[in-house]
Amino acid sequence: MNGRRWEDRKMGRTVKTASLLACPLNLLTTYIILTPGKAFDLKQSPLQNAGRLYRTVRHLKPVQVAWRVRKEILSSCHVAGKLHEGFVKRTAKKLQPVRFDRTLLKEIASLRERLHHDREKKAQQKGDKLRQNRFVLAGKSCHFNNFIPWHRDDIKKEIPLAGFELQYQNYLPLLARTYARSRDKRYADKWSEIVSHWMTENPLKMQEIRYSWSPYVISERLRNWLCSLYWLRGTLEANFEADLEESFALQTAFLARYPEYDLQGNHLLQNFCGLAVCSAFVSGKQAPMLRQRTLEKLAGIAEVQVLADGMHEEKSCGYHAKALEDILEVIAVADAGGYCDVEAGTSLIESLRRTAGRMRMHLALMLSVPGEMPMFNDTGELDRKQMAKLAEVSDKYLCKEPVTPRERTEGSGYLMGKAGDWAAVFDGGSGGPDHQLGHAHADHLSFELWLKDGKIISDSGNCTYTPGPERNWFRSTAAHNTVRIDGYDSMELWSAFRVGRRPSKHNVNIASSSHKSAVWRGSHDGYSFLPGSPIHERTFTLSNYGVCIRDELTGTGIHLIESFLHLHPGIELIPMDNMNVIDYKNKVKKITAGLEIEELIPDCICSLKRWKTQGPEKNSKQGWIAGFWP
Repeated sequence: MNGRRWEDRKMGRTVKTASLLACPLNLLTTYIILTPGKAFDLKQSPLQNAGRLYRTVRHLKPVQVAWRVRKEILSSCHVAGKLHEGFVKRTAKKLQPVRFDRTLLKEIASLRERLHHDREKKAQQKGDKLRQNRFVLAGKSCHFNNFIPWHRDDIKKEIPLAGFELQYQNYLPLLARTYARSRDKRYADKWSEIVSHWMTENPLKMQEIRYSWSPYVISERLRNWLCSLYWLRGTLEANFEADLEESFALQTAFLARYPEYDLQGNHLLQNFCGLAVCSAFVSGKQAPMLRQRTLEKLAGIAEVQVLADGMHEEKSCGYHAKALEDILEVIAVADAGGYCDVEAGTSLIESLRRTAGRMRMHLALMLSVPGEMPMFNDTGELDRKQMAKLAEVSDKYLCKEPVTPRERTEGSGYLMGKAGDWAAVFDGGSGGPDHQLGHAHADHLSFELWLKDGKIISDSGNCTYTPGPERNWFRSTAAHNTVRIDGYDSMELWSAFRVGRRPSKHNVNIASSSHKSAVWRGSHDGYSFLPGSPIHERTFTLSNYGVCIRDELTGTGIHLIESFLHLHPGIELIPMDNMNVIDYKNKVKKITAGLEIEELIPDCICSLKRWKTQGPEKNSKQGWIAGFWP
């Protein structure tokens, strides 16, 4: 066994040792595109590429393959695309007229106002920037000249998420609310200018199904339009409003025709949430049938995607919150009478309400840990106040569905608990559903740790979807608080969203739990492809004194074993002279009083590091990280 060392990482301080027992005290995938450079890595041999491709595709559902082939044909074949464009236009006429019903609009607008309230001064400052074509996209400031460039290639290729956010138009409700508060018509005129320019520059084209006419984008954009229209009532010109209704019906018809069955996951859920909301505003002869089918599909999809413990199947706190918010909008429209003509509509909405109630309870579990929110899988830093507001608003629409300990282990595998001033979240489950691991990270058996209201050990989360070294690092095992063997990740990650090899077996259980301590156990076989078929097992003990982690690797052969700890950026690691390797009988017993290390590990050596929180000395917290190995 070798490779023991300590190092600092750019994305957070990383403690790296061989076979570490950490004991801080007092502390697809989006999908497979079969083209060179995307499905294939030119640095690998054809056999390696073929194997990786097979290990990815074999987990897809038949419906994903069929809809992907359909999408490729429609976007690349001009004749087929034109035929389908004609079909969508005919369907849109059967959905018109569009009723921008004020009662329903008010319900959507008031829900979003409660969830995303901006103070008037702050909102007006943002509105002024938007009038100058100054946008914040994917966390970056963008300034355009006279008109918004909806199809700039540099934005699409270099920062794809920025291009999608431009198309979502989630800045439009801000303009509309600013107008409603200030009665300054310049904000309403800017809203009309942006929407009018989008309709002119983005006619229906099947070639744009991945971008401006992406079903995910449409489901987001149309709800932003609806939310805005409540605040802008009485300001739109008749001709513009007629064009708006026509475009609304056309996009709704397109969304109904092309939901993202190829991607599944949060994309498909958002498609049907958006379609359910939009269907309540169309009144043509095909509108009742559209509402009926959409609610039936949505209730079934939500029931499948929400796990036993209430977590969304992709196991990202950020996407979980977004999915809950989307379902709440459908329930709000239903409560305002948007689906009165739907057969069995009451039972379908009640099914959605129960599903969302489980999601609300899981959100409460996430909020039970103090300070910053958990950051597993594709999640950035979440605003705790925003998440608490979502939970509070949810209570108006939902019944709380209790989650049992058994459901916690059978669902996402996220185990959350507190002992004294300590709190932790342990990830004992899979990365997500096998057919859609696009937002999954190789973080099996990772954890996060809090002391009082401050995070001590943090997951690295995610800050980019752009393919490249940065995206690869955030998804890798090294970016999480868990074990890596022989330099391999616990899943075979490639491109920005794809996963080949992955664990086939996961076990997680709650060995004991009380207000004073908790013992969680988990294992996975993500490294069983290596010689000797090693299996990683972890026992996580949370107590009043801190946390003790015992990693066991069963199998045969000689392997390089690395275990990573990522200290929160607010934690300072203090060098300790001549204390890297010590005899536990002389030193460790004093430091680890209460954890009975002698009983846990009768014969070992130890590496110690000291940590403390940054800031005024009188308010700082400090403790130890002790690594033990035979």
